[in-house]
Amino acid sequence: MNLSRYNKTPQELNFNDIKHHATKMIASNGEFKIVKEYWSHEYQMFYNPRSNNYPSRGVEVEVGEFLYSLVRLWKPEFIVETGAGHGISAAYMGIALNEQTGPDKDKGLITTCEVEGSYYDGAEELWEKLSIHNRIKLKRISSSDLNVNHKIDILFLDSEPHLRFSEFKNFWSNVNEGGLIVIHDLTHCLGETSFLWSPDIHELSKQEEVDPEYYWINFFGDHIKKYEIQLIHAPNVRGLTIFQKTDSSYGVVQYLRDEIQ
Repeated sequence: MNLSRYNKTPQELNFNDIKHHATKMIASNGEFKIVKEYWSHEYQMFYNPRSNNYPSRGVEVEVGEFLYSLVRLWKPEFIVETGAGHGISAAYMGIALNEQTGPDKDKGLITTCEVEGSYYDGAEELWEKLSIHNRIKLKRISSSDLNVNHKIDILFLDSEPHLRFSEFKNFWSNVNEGGLIVIHDLTHCLGETSFLWSPDIHELSKQEEVDPEYYWINFFGDHIKKYEIQLIHAPNVRGLTIFQKTDSSYGVVQYLRDEIQ
């Protein structure tokens, strides 16, 4: 990946060069400019010319478009998101739900939560402009206080990095078999060397006296060992890890579980 130190003004993307209709809708209705991926962090500063982003620091454009396609393909009835931020990721998923046809046309709801008060109005205004506000329910609380009474088809975790493993554990029992858990900013090393996660992981590991390289084991190590989840990593610089809760009704799943035992 072409990644280099960055010390100049982020390059703005021409609106006419945007190809995906959902990105055009969000950029125009939210009055967002799209720039080349740029991260300024107390530990590192990166420029990645292969990715595009919103200056508000929502998900990368490519991740948003992936979420849109994922929802279109999966046709979920219930989505839970942590860390609504400016509402961009929920907007991509809400647009996808609104574009369902046939028997799925009226299905699909998103529950999201956010503790940062300065984000609320902007997120809800964006969803209103996109006519997807009826699909999204914003809870102004921490993810630790979010009670979910439905089975979850897609769980998108994008709150503070040090909370996301705990969120995985807290919502695990609510996720349907075959459902997806998507953790943003999480690379293939599961937090050990990611510039977003690493400082938090090392500090938490020190407090709990565990090896930071294996900190994730406490949260979903057993699920991996028992083949209760399978995972895939996206190659974006900030990281995106997709977990699928395996469906025990599938012969291949039962076969692999038997082999593991």
